[in-house]
Amino acid sequence: MTWPIQRLLVPIDPSDRSKLALPSALLLGRRARVPIVLFNWSVDEEGAAEAKRCLGDLAADLPGVTVEVAVAEHSSAARSVGAAAERSGATVVMAAHGRSGVGRMLLGSVAEETLGLLRGPSVLVGPAVVEGERAGGAALAACVDGSPWSEAVLPVASGWARQLKLPLLLVHVREPDASYGSFEQSPEEMESTYLDGLASRVDPAAPPDHALLWGEPAQAIASLAHERADLVAMVTHVRGGLARTVLGSIAMQVVHHSQRPVLVVPRQRA
Repeated sequence: MTWPIQRLLVPIDPSDRSKLALPSALLLGRRARVPIVLFNWSVDEEGAAEAKRCLGDLAADLPGVTVEVAVAEHSSAARSVGAAAERSGATVVMAAHGRSGVGRMLLGSVAEETLGLLRGPSVLVGPAVVEGERAGGAALAACVDGSPWSEAVLPVASGWARQLKLPLLLVHVREPDASYGSFEQSPEEMESTYLDGLASRVDPAAPPDHALLWGEPAQAIASLAHERADLVAMVTHVRGGLARTVLGSIAMQVVHHSQRPVLVVPRQRA
């Protein structure tokens, strides 16, 4: 599936951190010409009324895009966000604080649990994201690693690139310790051939550009995003456990370090 952008749902809670997703959502909404839904939740009717008032005040200060307000009476933030996205066909755009936890990085409990409930892609705005569009030459960077499941990002990424009017850039990172066995072609030639073939499959008439990077994958992708992209797209393997969703380690690190938002497509739903 291509999962086109129909509307963007931004969960807003009383913390200032959740509002960090708003600039990225506004840019995406303006580019795609779709409405933005400011969403909140409350356990009772009185709280819902107050939340709706606060969201209305916030919406009034967001020019250049259609902004809607929605509030659900629900005790679970993640489940209310997931249900609202499913019901409206919206793509969730949410802030992820990307802090370190015992041996791994965490997105935040609400963001992690929400990812496990969503059927479609979502956009994560990490702590390093810089506001504003690039002056020129920006792309949507779709990351692949040579595996068939990673290539499942391509239908979503190419559809979003067209809708956002961004050129698509295929990205593959060669790790320093990668083993390629004994072949007639060099590793660089093999990977360039792979990317050439992938680009032709994406669009035979006008194959997208591609970039072959070297180094630690998350750092290389984050560096490329800083230089050449407005949005990074990755397939992630999402697994649930103890009411928490854990992204793949590379995707988690990209979200943590990237200065651009990350479009994540869950592996089992890609």
